Amino acid sequence: MANVLYVNGHAQGHINPTLSLVRELVKKGEDVYYTTTKEYKEIIENTGCKTIIIDEYEIFIKKFNPKFKHPFYYLIESILEYNAFLIPLILKKIEHIQIDYVLHDSVLGGGNIISNKLKKPGICISTTFVLKNYTFIQKFLKKGSHPELELLEKRIDEYEKDLNIGKVDILDLFFEEEDLNIVFTSKEFHPPVEFSDKIFKFIGPSIGERKEMLNIPLDFFESENKTIYISMGTINNDLPEFYNLCIETFKDSKTNIILSVGEKIDMKMFSQKIPNNFIIKNYVSQLEILKKVDGFISHGGFNSVSESILNEVPLVVIPRLNDQFIIGKRVEELGVGILLKNEELNRDLLGTSVDKILKSKMYKDNCKKIKNSFNVAGGAEKGVEYITEFIKNLNS
Repeated sequence: MANVLYVNGHAQGHINPTLSLVRELVKKGEDVYYTTTKEYKEIIENTGCKTIIIDEYEIFIKKFNPKFKHPFYYLIESILEYNAFLIPLILKKIEHIQIDYVLHDSVLGGGNIISNKLKKPGICISTTFVLKNYTFIQKFLKKGSHPELELLEKRIDEYEKDLNIGKVDILDLFFEEEDLNIVFTSKEFHPPVEFSDKIFKFIGPSIGERKEMLNIPLDFFESENKTIYISMGTINNDLPEFYNLCIETFKDSKTNIILSVGEKIDMKMFSQKIPNNFIIKNYVSQLEILKKVDGFISHGGFNSVSESILNEVPLVVIPRLNDQFIIGKRVEELGVGILLKNEELNRDLLGTSVDKILKSKMYKDNCKKIKNSFNVAGGAEKGVEYITEFIKNLNS
């Protein structure tokens, strides 16, 4: 069978959704070589993949010295520098492997450049919405829109020369489009954008199997009170003021609260004031928690929102970064939750919003509709079917 290279970003949100897909490819008989770090080696190899370990990643993180201050241009700089670092390394590490085709993340790793350099077919795998065509991106690319734009264009010129590649469109950095693009959501959940059905395939979210135990006492869920789960993800979650706001908002309510604060928070800050209706932990098993709660206050991460909808749990989304604002807007548009602005957040607004998602049947009913669109999209097996057909047609 074929040797497959998978180029992905070294981040949990980019890796976890792909595990079911590569497991199905391995079952089919493909040898999948997955680029990653030691942190994710075990979970990837548990799928049957072989791993290509990028030990040098830590060096990149330590040396990365951003030159751009504006969040948009900083984001592009991060993608450029990450790809410029990773592409030569991967090409060197796979010299001994005869690769037949390349799967790659839609944003991180420069997988489309690698497939072109190998002269092998590339297939783009998107673990979030396809961001390329959004007008909010294009406004930052207009001449004169910001002093950092000209500096960014110069850096892109250097990027093209360093990697010996053709012209790079900034929009292409937000989605490394190929002749086949697999998107881990349903067309119904995705914001309405013009897509070619021939090259964009929506297979629904891929949650996969994570063997995690529920580390919350079962009797916490057995009271008559509703239960809310609060998590702001695994990256930008050092938010003591927000966590204190949650405590002040719900400490006297009849709602039970599970608050996951992440590893950056010292639990001692809560030692004197954990209300009886709260459980606060650095980490909980989100997949297990979402099977039992009635509502979810979230940062709007793509995987978190998908997992919540699959469990028919309405959301209150408070975005902080990047695509979370688009995801939060879509949550509100489809009526599966409420979108709040971080800068407008207060006790009354947060409490009222949670009250709405718990009391209105509409939110749960809409979750069921979107969940159904996820389920009929076909999942990992359908994704492998698309990949197999695409490669077969190229070789025929």
